[in-house]
Parts: sequence; structure tokens; C-alpha cells
Amino acid sequence: MPKGKMGSAISYTFHKEEYLRNFFKDGRCELSNNLAEQRIKPFVIARKNFLFSNTKNGAKASTIYFSLIEFAKINKLNPYKYLEYVLDILRTKGLSNEIINSVLPYSKQLPKNLYVKKNRSD
Repeated sequence: MPKGKMGSAISYTFHKEEYLRNFFKDGRCELSNNLAEQRIKPFVIARKNFLFSNTKNGAKASTIYFSLIEFAKINKLNPYKYLEYVLDILRTKGLSNEIINSVLPYSKQLPKNLYVKKNRSD
């Protein structure tokens, strides 16, 4: 039945076919958004605990910090050491584009001691 749940699902798929085909165009595209949902879960849980997230500036600040932490994890950095390093560098050297680019989680200029030590089994 076109009006039933299965009919609605099929109709939805046909209307989104262009976007669904992106998976075939680029093998890096995921079929699910599970990884993205896992990455934002700590933010969603913590957001409820932060009083300052109810303002635009507070939400922006927490978004920046959580993004830095999650990207640090992705780039195999110790999040605590990394944030400590970033905040110290920005405090002492300023906020120029060059300085900001040098402390991004994927920067090749980061000190080696910020990286998570590998286990012998890795």
C-alpha cells in the first residue's frame, strides 16, 4: 500500500536516491551515521550538566572545547595534555591564524609528548 509504512519508506528512498548514490561515488562515505552519533554523545550528555550552555556564547564555547577534545582523540592525542598545551600556547603567543593552525589536532607541529603512547600489542 502506498500510504502504509513500507510505501512511505520506498517513496522516501526514491526521493533521496541522488544522496544515497553518494555512497557509490566515494567509498569513504559511511552507510550509517553511527560514528558521528558516537562522537557527539559525550557532548549531548554533558550539555545537560553545564549551566552556561543555555546561552549562545556558552554553547559556542562548549562546542569548541568538545570539538577539540574529539578531534584530539581521532588524531591519537591525549585530550587533557592537548588542551593544556593549546590553551598555554594561545595565552602566550596569541590568536593569529598561524598560531591557531599550528595547534590544531592534525598539525604536524605538535610536540610528540601530546600523543597517546601505543601499547606493545598495537
